[in-house]
Amino acid sequence: MRHHQPDRTLSYDFEHFLSGHVSVLGNRADVETARNYAFDVWDTVYGLWPSFLDRFNANMELTSFENGNLAYRMTMEEVRDTCAEQVVDRWEDKLSVVDLWADSHCETVVLHAIMH
Repeated sequence: MRHHQPDRTLSYDFEHFLSGHVSVLGNRADVETARNYAFDVWDTVYGLWPSFLDRFNANMELTSFENGNLAYRMTMEEVRDTCAEQVVDRWEDKLSVVDLWADSHCETVVLHAIMH
């Protein structure tokens, strides 16, 4: 389930937005961009999710079925890295430093997917 806080924020009439995360005064378009980016990361991970078990099985084979934890972590990193590559390709001209943070954002959603 997607988190709908950005839509809740956008339901208010405002011109400026200061998130506290950065020291730049934003506006409605910035909130929309952040929402679209977050949902794109979410959709990318969950689009890759059906392949998780196949990836895990391949990594189990790669580790000669001797280290399930390593295979699991390798699989998480594959999904994270594939997500980050796709997200950076789509957002590098729209968001600054997305190349530095996309992997972290993707991993957060990967962890959410695992837990839920």
